[in-house]
Amino acid sequence: MPGILCVVILLLGSPVVVANPLQESSQDNLKSLRLVMPAVSPQEPDLYLCHSMNVSNQDIYIREFIPVADKDIAHHILLYGCNEPGSLESVWNCGEMVAQNTQSYQVAPVCASDSKILYAWAMDAPMLKLPDDVAFHVGQNTHIKNLVVQVHYKNVTIFKTTDTKDESGVEIVTMSKPVGRQPRLAGVYLMATGGKIPAHSVEYLEAACDFPDADMEIHPFAFRTHAHKLGRVISGYRVRNKHWEEIGRQDPRLPEMFYNVSNPHLTIRKGDILAARCTMENELDHDVYVGATSNDEMCNFYIMYYTQGSQSLTDDVCLTEGPPLWYWNDFPMQDRLNLAQVPFNASVIPGTRTPLERTAYANSPPWDDYDNTQLHYDSDENGFRGGMENMNSAEVVILKRCNSTLVIAEHNNETLAPITLNTVRAATRLGGEVSCLVAGNQCAKVAEKVSKVSGVKKVLLAESPEFKGFLPEALTPAVFTVQKQFNYTHILAGATAFGKGLIPRLAAKLNVCPISEIIGIKDAETFVRTIYAGNAIQTLKSADAVKLITVRGTAFEAAAEGGNGEIVKVPVESISNTLAAFEGQELSKSDRPELTSAKIVISGGRGMKSGENFQLLYTLADKLGAAVGASRAAVDAGFVPNDLQVGQTGKIVAPAVPEMTALIEKK
Repeated sequence: MPGILCVVILLLGSPVVVANPLQESSQDNLKSLRLVMPAVSPQEPDLYLCHSMNVSNQDIYIREFIPVADKDIAHHILLYGCNEPGSLESVWNCGEMVAQNTQSYQVAPVCASDSKILYAWAMDAPMLKLPDDVAFHVGQNTHIKNLVVQVHYKNVTIFKTTDTKDESGVEIVTMSKPVGRQPRLAGVYLMATGGKIPAHSVEYLEAACDFPDADMEIHPFAFRTHAHKLGRVISGYRVRNKHWEEIGRQDPRLPEMFYNVSNPHLTIRKGDILAARCTMENELDHDVYVGATSNDEMCNFYIMYYTQGSQSLTDDVCLTEGPPLWYWNDFPMQDRLNLAQVPFNASVIPGTRTPLERTAYANSPPWDDYDNTQLHYDSDENGFRGGMENMNSAEVVILKRCNSTLVIAEHNNETLAPITLNTVRAATRLGGEVSCLVAGNQCAKVAEKVSKVSGVKKVLLAESPEFKGFLPEALTPAVFTVQKQFNYTHILAGATAFGKGLIPRLAAKLNVCPISEIIGIKDAETFVRTIYAGNAIQTLKSADAVKLITVRGTAFEAAAEGGNGEIVKVPVESISNTLAAFEGQELSKSDRPELTSAKIVISGGRGMKSGENFQLLYTLADKLGAAVGASRAAVDAGFVPNDLQVGQTGKIVAPAVPEMTALIEKK
């Protein structure tokens, strides 16, 4: 989805002692460092101030964190490790998302580079002492050359009415050299989402990512949850070989401390998936969005871990867009995530027995596998175990998705066009079951390939000699017959010559308005597309009973393999196509990508002077794996054929740009 997703991430943690005290023999090696605000007088509530300490000339192992704070003044305190601080000022305003241009504080980020969360305090939480032989390593032999303390001021009345100064911060207990064996290095991994919680609803904010480091194994020893007022339960999991294992689960309304993980022997390594869910309940009369202030919401699940080696994770954040744009069923490889095994108690508040069922967007629950499914639990000494049974009982009450989508596959009877995979990915964003129609002549091989695409539940195979050449005049009545039989809510095709020839004809038969070249999906009825040759972005909502859509391939990631869809042959009625006949075709073979779906496009204009000079662009395109386009002037001059023309009167191209830029504010 184009644009920028601003997700503010806040770590408010009350620490818990998770290990035995330091051994007596190590006491002489301990040193205390005090990083506190230098007598500041904040004048606005919700002000975020930062202060830094340079540690580049020391080699430090942090073992304990002791808060220096008053909960009536400070909403929270965070300690960051940075390569460079966000500012060289003694104190600066580091609440960029809610920055106030008052007082004399410079506005800057917490860190200018290499930001790492080390510690958090809130609500008069006690000190945090790490397990034996575990430490955060900072200083001269690491990327962390500076420590930055951030204080979020909650109540500033005392500073506005008196001459009181504040020195909130953190005292850290450190070792200058390891005692005994080399300490196991500590780190923090964060899962978070953006999103919206509709009024009067229960919503799931979900994140899932592949474990980022192929050569490292981490050992979680503590976890922490954070939400604002709407959070009811937050749970985190490791998925290995399709099996879900709980890392931790907690009610975020309880003291926000680092709790011991559910399984102290759990490890995370290459091939694992990390997943988290925040179950939110919004009883307000208005929608609530993820944001920076106390009136917004947050969905954070933190894993504190150690490694046996000398390195910590470099990619330590898993971020998703959140509802209504992202749920667990939007994870690219559904077969690996195995949503059928999501634990029953993922949305059960600890101490209760009943899950909070999602009611937001009731016509599109977060994944397909809840259809015809009953949840159950078994009680044991560890709490609840999750499980699911496929049932047809009328006694089972289920949120059932109403949407169903047909993707019309583009192929040549032997190979599948890549844009079909992008279109399938877009279809999964609509919710409900996704089917693919493979219509052609002796194209069973293509149907087999489509059945293995993740997210495709069913493949409809329609074979007829009439489909030779894939003329839209022949395919339209066939798709119309399929629609009458299955009554899909959405029909999608790629925004290529194939899709643009077929979808408008089918829309006319169904008496609906086609939606062309979408680049984003807001919900099952609302779509984003470009207009005026890409100079404006339009968001439109369709009330048609069936939505017919062409999808711009570069706007959606390609669906991966990992599916196991059922192949169903559909009968093809006798087609009387007197409008057009396929005689043959001559194809120029090229390894370059198709122009409208290419991620890289090199375009030339009148300045190329001649068709011969376009060979320079072809050579460059071959090096870059790019497609070649041309301006109208170059085409009119006869330099290149018409099918290379791009722009408002030619082909619309969309070279790849980052689908989402996540501005992560770790507050």
